[in-house]
Amino acid sequence: MKKTIILLTFLMAILLFVSNIEASNIKLSKSKSIIIFNIPSLIGKKIVVVRNILGPPTEKKSGYLEPTKEQLQLGLNEWENTFKKHNETLIVKFNPITRNVIDFFIPGNNKQHVLAIGNLKENSKKYQLTIVNSIKNPSEITGIIITPSN
Repeated sequence: MKKTIILLTFLMAILLFVSNIEASNIKLSKSKSIIIFNIPSLIGKKIVVVRNILGPPTEKKSGYLEPTKEQLQLGLNEWENTFKKHNETLIVKFNPITRNVIDFFIPGNNKQHVLAIGNLKENSKKYQLTIVNSIKNPSEITGIIITPSN
């Protein structure tokens, strides 16, 4: 009888231990997000370095990777490259003369998801976040602009 009680107690302890492990794994999997564009690591980099890290932008296929000489002569001082990974998009605005990145934009209608895929924190000293609201419904967002701090 004593052996049975000890055995049952031991089995219950194992069962309780296993259920706690499974519960903590569920919490981890719910809070764990995939970082697709590690924006903090791109802050302060020139567009050439950003392209090396993220791969070729979609404009490379269309031939609009850079502005034309004529556009530059007209005073164009901003250009964009679009990067796609895992069905997510990142738009990088840069100055075609200095090659400095001006800002990043991640489109999306779920703030937490956009923050997660960009590895972003709401209160960083490295960058400022600007929530872009929908024109049709200002309570909805269309994405987040990430501007490097000066």
